[in-house]
Amino acid sequence: MPDPIIKVAPPKKSVKSSKKGEPPVRTQTRQNLAKSHTGELKDLNFKVPTEFKKEFQQLALDKDKNGKELLMDMFRFYKNREIIPKD
Repeated sequence: MPDPIIKVAPPKKSVKSSKKGEPPVRTQTRQNLAKSHTGELKDLNFKVPTEFKKEFQQLALDKDKNGKELLMDMFRFYKNREIIPKD
């Protein structure tokens, strides 16, 4: 004979006060977007086709730069263009 199923009431939820405090005022949140460059480097990993990688590395060698320098130069150039295409 199988054991009978015992129904147990769920635990009562206790009402706790939040430890987070009040949210910041709107003027404080606008200032946190303008962060200065700390010089700290972070990884930027993504996959590219093999042929693109070969061309990119060759261009970096031709320009006497490493891959990071070439990518940063290309990004600055692209970002500073007046017309950015909309996808």
